[in-house]
Amino acid sequence: MPAVRFPWLRPETAIALGVSLVVVAVALSYPDGVADVVRTLFRLGLLGVVALAVGVSAVALVLALPGPRRLAEPALKRLHALGGPRVAVALPLIVAISIALRIALAHAAAFPRVFGDELIYSSLAKSFALGGDLLLRGDRQLGYGVVDPVFASPAYALAPDGAAAFVAIKDLNALVMSLAAVPAYFLARRVVSHRWSLAVAVLSVAVPAMNYTALVMTEPVFYPGFLCLALALALALERPTARRQLLVLALVVGLGAIRAQAFAFAPAVVTAVVLQARGRPRRELLAQYLPTWVAVALGGVLALALRIVAGSSPLGAYDVLARNYSAFDVVKWAAWNLVDLELAVGVVALAVLPVAAARLLRPYA
Repeated sequence: MPAVRFPWLRPETAIALGVSLVVVAVALSYPDGVADVVRTLFRLGLLGVVALAVGVSAVALVLALPGPRRLAEPALKRLHALGGPRVAVALPLIVAISIALRIALAHAAAFPRVFGDELIYSSLAKSFALGGDLLLRGDRQLGYGVVDPVFASPAYALAPDGAAAFVAIKDLNALVMSLAAVPAYFLARRVVSHRWSLAVAVLSVAVPAMNYTALVMTEPVFYPGFLCLALALALALERPTARRQLLVLALVVGLGAIRAQAFAFAPAVVTAVVLQARGRPRRELLAQYLPTWVAVALGGVLALALRIVAGSSPLGAYDVLARNYSAFDVVKWAAWNLVDLELAVGVVALAVLPVAAARLLRPYA
């Protein structure tokens, strides 16, 4: 069966249409959004449809002008290589549907459900929005991470009251967590076709863990950040330039600023480099990944210095767990978390992980 062609769907038009889909999804996901849009269309009639078409065409026209198109040419070529204009529409559509669904579900939860995490993070966000500092009951708190309170703070700065801000944070969560489909697609594109990559993008925003969008916690920001780290690491292993390695390390630090546990990704990055470079001379391995070795070593020294000199732990508020749990407790909680992970990502996905890892590592054996 011949492939369906869309000769009118140029890259710039596809980008404009994709952005429009996301905007429309956010507008429709509010409680009275559907009714308002329907009433507006009935009121404007054909004029409303024409206005939307003119808006999309205007963006496409701007991107088609010689100046903007010349600036966007590398990105447009890359877009063709990664799936063409149809992917530029399909991927934003996946994100848009996920945003609309998650906002609608999040609005059904009007009160905090996870005590006291949601109260802690909402209090930190409110403190930063109103005073520019991360205060919890009057004391500065950095151990819970700084990224998530800063990310959620515009809700308290712009909303009329705390209840509206609480709902607005969930809308922000739905937006940023749904964007996980984008790095998931590009990561999958390294090993599978366009269509299977789009399927991976859909599954990435269909996992049960997406329910975290309804909670004021760190997971909505952490999830897409982790996928960005995985993509950056894959690119750095393919071509270990200094820029790509530094991007990986910057993402590790950024994720650590969201959740302190993310600093465990530093030894994971080192393990990935060693596995990928098996069988190669050590001197070549040291030279190619010199930025990684230097940054990881400096980070380890800095963490040790903070522990000894300043008396603070790089684990932040989670340091109490490291000090109070025995080895048996750690093993027990690791097993329970493995079961929780199985429910979060899907039984089948976790079951095939060892097989997939073995096949991916086969070229380096």
